[in-house]
Amino acid sequence: TNKSLSLRVLKLQYPNHYLDISNYTFINSNIISLYLRISGSSSTVSVHTVLQIFRLCHRIKYLCIVLQHQSRFENNINVSNHLSPINENDLPALSQLTYFYLCICTSCDIWSISSILHCMPNLKQFNFYLFVQTTSFPFTNQYLDGHVWQQILENNVSYLSKFEFHMTVTKRRPKVDLDVVINSFNYFVTKYSNWNMIIDRWMYNTRLQDELIVLRTMNYIKGKFIAKENIPCLHCRTFETRTTEKTIDDHHSFYSDITHLKLYIQNIKSNVTWSTPLFQNITNLVVVETPVIKSSWQNKLLNIVNFQQTTNDSAQETLTYISNFVNLTNITELEFNRSRFHVNQWKHIEIIIKSCPNVTTLSINSSLLLCSKIINNLTLIPVFKQIKMIKSITEDIYFPSNFIVQFIER
Repeated sequence: TNKSLSLRVLKLQYPNHYLDISNYTFINSNIISLYLRISGSSSTVSVHTVLQIFRLCHRIKYLCIVLQHQSRFENNINVSNHLSPINENDLPALSQLTYFYLCICTSCDIWSISSILHCMPNLKQFNFYLFVQTTSFPFTNQYLDGHVWQQILENNVSYLSKFEFHMTVTKRRPKVDLDVVINSFNYFVTKYSNWNMIIDRWMYNTRLQDELIVLRTMNYIKGKFIAKENIPCLHCRTFETRTTEKTIDDHHSFYSDITHLKLYIQNIKSNVTWSTPLFQNITNLVVVETPVIKSSWQNKLLNIVNFQQTTNDSAQETLTYISNFVNLTNITELEFNRSRFHVNQWKHIEIIIKSCPNVTTLSINSSLLLCSKIINNLTLIPVFKQIKMIKSITEDIYFPSNFIVQFIER
């Protein structure tokens, strides 16, 4: 129709299962901008699907594609299974395409991306986003290798003037050598104007066998198609960062959408090289502190006079360290892990609570709540008065009869 011929921008979504897109003849030759999200099984979300679309969009100038795997579609018997190899001599050509944004939230061989870029001989700008939530992803190291990216871009998009990326991947040990990763991307520092990148890594799960890696260029701008990132927890002592730039002013900007965090604080601390909290918009914080290193009974007897001052220093050190990661002024829900905080760490609890002026919900161990150093602490009364809910994490302990009255007064 005349109306369809005047169409210039088109958005398509396939959230349920793969439909033969070749039947959509309304993708006419006048379309110059296409936004496409394909969500489904691993066989649906493939480079073959993308290449079929390319054959219908020869005049496209701006292209955004999101590939997202959803396991609930894996048993869909109507989904076609694309296993045929890609014929490099029979790829479509999008000769007018200058801007390409690719978001991958599924298992995808990096060389499939090479096939996609091979269809874009005049591409000027390429923005890439990768989000891998499973450690079974088989191609992680290739994505972290700058030499591989150099080969792909040089072989396919010789006119490219801007290359930006944001990659979040989880993988099993062995740990990635961050210095090797950074050095592999040195080519792009000299290739493109004002181009720098940064990589963060920390270990997680109970045995610290998995690592979460966040790798991105400093000029990367998040698009509205980006999946919301979920950081399960952060073991502070395992946090490491590397960058091609000497100073980092906006390191925190890449974690601006994170609002919930579980923070593990250990005696061994990582080297802090940033000046502002990494997570500035956290509103829900769970603090887990491993037991402090116990000194010998002899040292305890020798230092008993200085015990209070040592406790204060330790608590202040813990607070300073937490503040390097989280902006505590935004916290509204605060929880202290029930199995890791002992009564003798009351000073840590006190100083952290006092540093969260906007907290309205507090979850705390019953034994700590009963501790006179907490409940009778005059400096905490203003904080308790503004708290709307206190969740007492129950234990097998005795509640004195006068505690309820005392608690209400607070």
